[in-house]
Amino acid sequence: MMLLIHDATSGLSVRANLLPQKAPANVAFLTAYLSAPRVVPGLHAMWTGPEISCPIPPAHLVGADYATALPPENA
Repeated sequence: MMLLIHDATSGLSVRANLLPQKAPANVAFLTAYLSAPRVVPGLHAMWTGPEISCPIPPAHLVGADYATALPPENA
C-alpha cells in the first residue's frame, strides 16, 4: 500500500510504502484517518536530520479511542 504526501506550497511530494503485514493497527488507523482530506502542520525535526514531523492535531483524534495525541515535545 502506497501513501503519497504532497505539499502544494513547495511542490514537494513524498511516497511512503505502508506495510500492513508489519504494522496492521497503524495502517488501519492511517487508512481511516486519511479517508478524508487532511491538513496538518509540518515541523522540521532539526535534531534528527532531514526529517519532517507532521503531528496529528488532538482535535482530529476526538472519538478515536484507539489513538492518543503526543505531547508537543514528543511530536
